[in-house]
Amino acid sequence: MLTYQEQTLSELHHNRKACAQVHRFHAEDADAGLDGDVTYSLVSESPFHAFTIDSASGVLTVNAELDRENISQYTVVVNVSKAARGK
Repeated sequence: MLTYQEQTLSELHHNRKACAQVHRFHAEDADAGLDGDVTYSLVSESPFHAFTIDSASGVLTVNAELDRENISQYTVVVNVSKAARGK
């Protein structure tokens, strides 16, 4: 069973520099060993290409400086799934 709790990032420091880590998402799969690995991916984001997520670690980083004066809100939807495993 894959367990994940919805997470809301209500505040990020404005003027966050490019490549800065802003959050680490966490999910678990009850299966043991490699069968328990999960992957993370961005389903949608607004504005587009503002963020990147590491598929293995769930670390969310910014691609460019966040400027609250020009964009007041950022939205990111993350998908968590069981990791594909070669047989």
